Amino acid sequence: MTDLFNAGLLGRLPLFIQGFLQNRQFHVRLGSYLSDRFDQEMGVPQGSPDGIFVLLINYILLNH
Repeated sequence: MTDLFNAGLLGRLPLFIQGFLQNRQFHVRLGSYLSDRFDQEMGVPQGSPDGIFVLLINYILLNH
């Protein structure tokens, strides 16, 4: 999150991104079997439109 603030993103946006990415869990389904929950330690939820936004921000920060 420090990188977002250092890049000049202020206000609620960095906090929104942080809240979106923290404390995520997922299941794995194979046929009718559903696994226990796993903590998502990296990345963004699959299929998330906000995930594209986060990738864009990451690109901007790395190439700024």
